[in-house]
Parts: sequence; structure tokens; C-alpha cells
Amino acid sequence: MRLTLPFSPRKRNLATAFLAVPLLAGAQVSLYQFSQSVGTYTEITAADGGVSLGTPSYWPQQNNNRAWVNNPFNDPGGQVTMSGYLNPAIGPGYPIGFNFTFNGNVFDRIGISNGGWISFGKSSDGLNAVWVYNWSGTPNGDPFIQWYNGPTPSYKRNRVAGFGNSALQQANWSSLMPPGPVGNIRAATIGTAPNRVCVVQWKEYGMTGDASAFFNNINFQIRLNEADNSVEVVFGPQSWVTSLGYKRTQCGLSGEANSDFNGRKTAYEEPAFLYDWNNTVAADTILDFCQFQKPEFGQPNGSGVPPVLGLTWRWDPPVCPPPAWPLVMSGVSFDSATASWNATSNGEYEYYLTDTNDVNGTEVSSGTTTDTLASFFGLAPATTYYVFIRSICGGEPGVWSMASTFTTIGGGVVECNGSVVEETYCSHQNDTIQWLYLRADASPLRIEFLGGFVGNSSLKVWNAPPLPLPRISSRTVSPCVTPTRLARSTVPERT
Repeated sequence: MRLTLPFSPRKRNLATAFLAVPLLAGAQVSLYQFSQSVGTYTEITAADGGVSLGTPSYWPQQNNNRAWVNNPFNDPGGQVTMSGYLNPAIGPGYPIGFNFTFNGNVFDRIGISNGGWISFGKSSDGLNAVWVYNWSGTPNGDPFIQWYNGPTPSYKRNRVAGFGNSALQQANWSSLMPPGPVGNIRAATIGTAPNRVCVVQWKEYGMTGDASAFFNNINFQIRLNEADNSVEVVFGPQSWVTSLGYKRTQCGLSGEANSDFNGRKTAYEEPAFLYDWNNTVAADTILDFCQFQKPEFGQPNGSGVPPVLGLTWRWDPPVCPPPAWPLVMSGVSFDSATASWNATSNGEYEYYLTDTNDVNGTEVSSGTTTDTLASFFGLAPATTYYVFIRSICGGEPGVWSMASTFTTIGGGVVECNGSVVEETYCSHQNDTIQWLYLRADASPLRIEFLGGFVGNSSLKVWNAPPLPLPRISSRTVSPCVTPTRLARSTVPERT
């Protein structure tokens, strides 16, 4: 017989989220290698085929909280997402034109945000292949930040930001003298296999707050390369004449969670104190960004330096990448757990388990396997562990993944000698904790709450045959335990 504290999941599934979703550390797309060069900006046109998206207007501009997901009822104008990722656009997506591997998953569809980024999807998900939004002029519209109410499955959150500014604006200034820019998005697949390129192009975009006499002109492309699964952001002509609107601009890669990013930021520091897009550094957090700042005459401190024509930011995946991040943790008990992952083409893997977030930390378990799972035993209860994994390609190991973490539940095996096991736990808001106790001879166990509160009352729970049996295990709850967690629990009947 086994006893699970506070209560068995069969009676109330209080610990489902705790056990089914690992607490994740690190980011798989951070393994992509960044490089920078200056090349030729080649605009795609109607002659390249594909789709043309957007219906820009003179004044007032069309609401730009828009996304495109290949919904025939909304194209070419796009779908209004209103409150951003709380109300995303979902649809079949546009074809990439080939299978593109990103962050360990194979995708063949994309969705497009007016805010300067794309997300990936799979045609196997049908009408729900892609998930995308725009929320104008707020950090909640920044492509690296969003996580709350994210898509399911989480691989739909994988995305690339070319000029990730939610205040980007389509406008039609062609009636001015001389004619001004006309905003447009075009997506097309060019070239021939195995060297095709999927290009998504934002042409002659402005910023919210632009007026007919004072407007910006922003051009850029996101390019997905079939040959090596690399990603490029290429900057076209730039005319930054005003810093009105929204200045936060995020550029780079983001994965299945907002902790999974590989971006760039402008560093405002000596000697120039400029926001120079041609001399960026790696983003350290999901809050980092490139500052959209107009260039000032004489380039005083705080002036912006736009990217030069043809500036190319490139991200290359590892040559021997680890399995898709994150690993899936299952069967987490007080002394064991199992990590599983999707197979890669090499078919051989090395794993390393430690109790610190460092692949050089003290070894708890390690090994190589051709299976797509590894089971761990003899673990300590209520302890956090970190799993690293890498692929072995042609006999040589690739790069280590970042860590996936899990925490074992409390508990253990109760000795049949009449001793008492006590637990003390101080919870915090919305906390979930679970203990599992097993008795070697399979006889019943009894629990008793010796402290803590449910509403204004103390709680004693008995789950055993009549009282003459000795108390085998008990849990003591400190006075700061969250009362509502116990109040929502299902109390088994006294036997």
C-alpha cells in the first residue's frame, strides 16, 4: 500500500503541473552561432511569386495589431489580434516551401506578425498550424517576452524576430508630393533545391505616431536557408527621421519558452555613447533590445546609428545539435525519474545528471545510449537535479544542451519498526508539494496534521485501520502553510 501526501492524485490531481512540466533552465537556441557581415540587399518583388500582405491606408492608418496566418477570410488585410497574445491569430500558416529545422523541430509553415517577426508551425496541425499576434506599443508585444497563455504544443512558439517592434505601421503615403512610402509584407520562396530560401520582407514600414509630413522608412527581411537551416536578418534602406512611437526593438531567435532566446542589443557605453546597430552585443535577458533612435546631427551622445544597407545578422545551428529542447521529465518520484527526448538523425546520445546547473558539476548519473530516454535511480527526495544531453555524431560528441531541471518529490520507504516520520514544509502562494511514502510490508499507513490551519481550524487526517495500530508516518505543517491549498484538497474519510 502506498500513501501520497498531501493527498493521492487519484483523489485530487493537485500535483499534475508540478510533475508533468519540468522547471526549465537555459535555452536551446542559445547554442546557435551568431555572425555579422555586410552584403547586398536584394528586394523580392511580385516576379518572385509568393503572397503580398497588408492593405495600408493614408489616414488614419489601418489598425496595426495584426497578424497573418493564411486565413482566407482575413487576407490580405490580416487578422486583428486586439489584446495581443491573449487573443492570437491561429491558422494554417503560409508554406515555407521546404522542411526547415529550427530548435530541433522540423517545420513547414510560418505565421507573420505585423510587429516584425515570424513564428513556426507544422502542416500536420491543419487549421491550427501557427500561432501569432501583435500588441502595439507595449512590452507584452515584444517577441522574446511573451509566455503567458502561450500556444499548445509549445513548439508553435518558436520564432524569429527581424525588427521586432510591435509599433511598426503600414501606411500609404503615395499621394504626397513627392510620393512617400507604401507599406507592404511579401513572403516568397526563391531559388532551387537544395538551396532554396524562404524570404519574408517588410517594405517601407513606418512607426506608430508617424504623420504625413514626418515619417520613418524601415526595410528588412527574414531569410530561412534550406541548405544549412541557418537564419538571417538582412537590413534594407533605412530612414529614421523621428523617435516617436515605440523604441524597444528585439531581433534574433526565441524558442519554446521565453527563457529560450538568442538576440542582439545596442550597447550605450563609452567611448561614443551611441545606439549603434552596426556594433551590437549579445542580449543577456529577455528584456534586452536594440534601441530605435533617430540619428542626430553631429552624432551627439544618445544618437542612433541605423544598420547600414545590406547589414546581415546570421544564426547557424550547431553542426551536431543536441535533441530538441526541452527534455520531457516523467515518472518523478522521491528517488527516481526518467528523461526522454525526440530522436535525432545520429541516433546516439550522452547524458549527464548533476545537482548543480553546470555540466561540470558533481556527477549523479551519466552514460551513453541509443535509446531516446534515460532513467535515474537512487536520487535524494525533495532535491533539484539538472539533466544535460548531447548527440554523438560519427563517434564525436557535439555541444551540450542547456539544462532541463526537475525536483524529486518528498517521501521514502517507512521502516516497519514503529518509528514516526515527520515532515515540516513552509509553502508560498500557489505552491504545490507532494510526498510519497511506501511501507515495506504493505500494511496501512496513517497520517496526522499536527499544525497549520484550514480556514480558522486545525486539521487532523487519519487514513488507517482503527486506532490501536501505532502511528507510522506524520506530516507537520508549519503555521505559514497556505490555507487555501489545504482547503481545496479532498479529505479522505476516516476509517
